[in-house]
Parts: sequence; C-alpha cells; structure tokens
Amino acid sequence: MSRFERELPFKTAYDPVEKVQSVNEDPSLTDQSQKDSTDVHKILATYDKTGVLVNVNKARPHYDDVSDVGDFQQAMNKVAAVTNVFESLPLKLRRKFGHDPKELVKFLANPDNREEAVELGLVVPPSPVYAEDDPRTQTRTETSTETSTPETPTEPAETPTE
Repeated sequence: MSRFERELPFKTAYDPVEKVQSVNEDPSLTDQSQKDSTDVHKILATYDKTGVLVNVNKARPHYDDVSDVGDFQQAMNKVAAVTNVFESLPLKLRRKFGHDPKELVKFLANPDNREEAVELGLVVPPSPVYAEDDPRTQTRTETSTETSTPETPTEPAETPTE
C-alpha cells in the first residue's frame, strides 16, 4: 500500500453534508414574560381591533445643536490632544486626578477651582491691572513724544504759477 492511499479522502461540494445537532437540557435563560407584548403579530392584531398602538415610545424628543462638535475624527483628535497633555503632567499631579484626564477637564471647567489651578501651574495667572499713572504701564513711545522734534507742516507749499 502506498503512502497516498492512506491519506484522508478529498472532500468536494458534492459530498453528503454531515448534520450536527446539539441538545441543551439546561433551563432557558431567556426571559419569556414579555413574549406577548413584543410579538409583532399580536401588536398588529391589537391595532386592527382598537386602532391604537399600545407600545409607542412616550418620551419627548430631545434635540441638541452639535454643529460645533465636528466629525468623529475631529472629536477623536481632541480626545487624543487632551490625553497627551494630561500624560505630560508630573506624576504627582496626575495622581491628584486619579490618572483620569476627564477628572482634570471637570476640575478646570469649575470656576471655583481657578485659584488652585493657578497654584498647581495648570492655568496662567491673570496679569495684574495697573493704574494709568503707574510708571510700569508707560512705554517708550509715550515718553519719547515729549522730546521729539517739532512737527512739520503736512500741506505742501504753494508753487508760483507763470
């Protein structure tokens, strides 16, 4: 007997199909208590008799303006940018927010946390407001106008005509 005669037979699409069947003896885990209320034939039979659809969503519709959100790729880019910024923070600061960028965003969105955010270095402190007569607010251009040369006339001189 040769080596090729001992191999398994080659299967084709025309061979008989082996039928496989499994029998489950365990109790069903499917909830059958709502079987009648979800059967399309029974819902339509009730509608034919009464003219009323009984299982209609009674919730009010909710509409939002999401035109400024952009597409999915832009939203994912924003999430990636926030994640990158969060991951670049020191470990001590990330630990304060539970290593979750969402907690940092919630913290920064709350105006009551502004002072703490400045102390942590997350927010640039507001620039100080100076009075108008404070010398720190004067610039070089303001002080140099006092010593400038007198103004020259802006209108050209008339030329004599012949």
